[in-house]
Amino acid sequence: MEVDQAEPDVRCALAPAAQGRVRRVSPTEEADLIAAFELDKGLLAETATQRTGLAFLLALETAMRSGEILSRTWPNVHLSEQHVHLPKAKNGDARDVPLSQRACEILRTLPLGFGPVFQLKSAVRDALWRKVRDSTGHREVHFHDSRAEAIWMALKEVGHSATSADHRSSRCRVLDDLPPRAGLRDR
Repeated sequence: MEVDQAEPDVRCALAPAAQGRVRRVSPTEEADLIAAFELDKGLLAETATQRTGLAFLLALETAMRSGEILSRTWPNVHLSEQHVHLPKAKNGDARDVPLSQRACEILRTLPLGFGPVFQLKSAVRDALWRKVRDSTGHREVHFHDSRAEAIWMALKEVGHSATSADHRSSRCRVLDDLPPRAGLRDR
């Protein structure tokens, strides 16, 4: 590509912004995934596969990103106050993520220790997620879809009427406005 130094923007055009993925996780997909991760008879954290399923369930509860979940250590988890502290979120800011009763149950399932709460590397989580998800026939569900679903539920909880859960919009800030004891998906 040539760039005209006198008028650099004349010959260069920015690519249009990519259309973001906004997809909800259906109740059937959620139930099938829970069963495939062997969590349908109770919350267990004995295997890396089960911990991957628990990470997905926590993402559905909190709208946390996979990296935020996998990098959490116990000093940042405050179950008695029902929040998880993120010292540096994707945007660079610190924030506290409110935990529902279900999110606290999920976290209490995991063994206490000195390393990451879920004891999973990102590549392992990704490989196990794909393997288990593909076994359900729901190949179109991505781990990150849990974020859109959780945001949708948060918007519903606080009474926003939304036709999509575009997590890049300011509507995502509604998560920070929830009281610490409010659950996104408490049933």
